Amino acid sequence: MRRKCFMCGEVKSLTRHHVIPKSFGGTEVDDYKITLCEDCHKFVHFKIDKLINPTFEDVLSSFIKIKVKKTTEEKLKGGKK
Repeated sequence: MRRKCFMCGEVKSLTRHHVIPKSFGGTEVDDYKITLCEDCHKFVHFKIDKLINPTFEDVLSSFIKIKVKKTTEEKLKGGKK
């Protein structure tokens, strides 16, 4: 098991996440799991649930979050403002 969260780098409260859910045929093989902290694990499962049956608000919210993240990354790199 990795010693930090795959998404955020947290080193505490780590869990294993099946990249291919067991309900879709995922296995216990380590090649099909990633290490996530508890918060990111909950976030991933929340997003999976929303992807299965998204509302307009879910789609819009995701778009806004992606745009904000991209803009912030560009500012940190000294790009567009």
